[in-house]
Amino acid sequence: MRCLTLLASAGEKPQWNTRSQSQNHQCIPLPSSEGVAGMPMIAQLMQQLGVKLSTFDAGSTGMLMDLDQHQLHNVFYVPEAVGNPCIPDQTGFVIPHGIRSVVGFGGSLPGHQMFAVIAFTRSHISRDIAALFGPLSLCTKLAVMQFHRPDETFRENRRSTVPSGTNDAEFLALKIQCLEQLVHVYEGTVADQARLMERAHAELYRQALVDPLTNLANRRAFDHRLTLEWTRSQRSGHPLALLLIDVDLFKQYNDCLGHLAGDDCLRLITQVLVHSVRRSTDLVARFGGEEFAVLLPDTSLTRATDIAEIVRASVQQRMLPHPRSSVADTVTISIGVASMVADPVRRMDALIHNADSALYAAKAAGRNRLAIAPHLA
Repeated sequence: MRCLTLLASAGEKPQWNTRSQSQNHQCIPLPSSEGVAGMPMIAQLMQQLGVKLSTFDAGSTGMLMDLDQHQLHNVFYVPEAVGNPCIPDQTGFVIPHGIRSVVGFGGSLPGHQMFAVIAFTRSHISRDIAALFGPLSLCTKLAVMQFHRPDETFRENRRSTVPSGTNDAEFLALKIQCLEQLVHVYEGTVADQARLMERAHAELYRQALVDPLTNLANRRAFDHRLTLEWTRSQRSGHPLALLLIDVDLFKQYNDCLGHLAGDDCLRLITQVLVHSVRRSTDLVARFGGEEFAVLLPDTSLTRATDIAEIVRASVQQRMLPHPRSSVADTVTISIGVASMVADPVRRMDALIHNADSALYAAKAAGRNRLAIAPHLA
């Protein structure tokens, strides 16, 4: 009769660290397909490892595998152990010891045998993490394959010589199959890890260039884009426009209503900017604090001024109350507008300087307005 024999055990309790003290798992008989089906955890283990239950019926000549039935490749996985009928002894083991997930791995061995390693974890194991045990299963299989004979498996003296019988045809065929599977798994793993790395790099790049509060481009992204557009303006001879926008008396707004309200205010202004600037070539960025920048390639000073007025009016129309404003009862903005054609003589800082000077002029003139820097052709 085929059996599952406990060869090793490890855990936090002393009795979990020796097979001789195991009460129910030293040897589990597998009398028939019906008998195995009556043991939910064993049946689930066999199914997920790809072993057909008919293997255990009388007259079966070998370990019947069905690799198409399982998706985790020689991995046994139960995401939630509590209440799962596949994991027995709920009241005596699973619940008292806080078992969350069960994960294991195994496979077939020569001589119509198989092995399985099972871990009961207090942490939840996701399906993606469980899948990572696939390569470990194949590596373990290669390591223990040569000990498949009973006299090697249960030997008492620890010989360092290679066990006998490792050159028989069944052993070599299974070893080749295992190595081929391992190559296949590692190829897939490398491809998966490459995709994960690409996504991680993309996310890291995105976070480095995006302002977390408004989801607009941050100052670093603005500087990078300004460099590109300045170079493009030099080549094309077309004007490059810039709007610098400041929320009027924003410190007083924060002092009165709190920083969370201030964050909401900046998000509202972000919405206005995004809806007012529609071209895909334009860039809306958070310039710093309560300041925003709008970069407008191939845009004349007249057109930039029109866009600035649309933005200013749209913010005022939102009627967001500002209890401490000396300008209006609602939140308002001031805007500096500049436009120039880039050339090798001027530095691109000149565009920022002109827009910034215009912004200060708008604030000095009473705020809630825009000011235009002199047009430099």
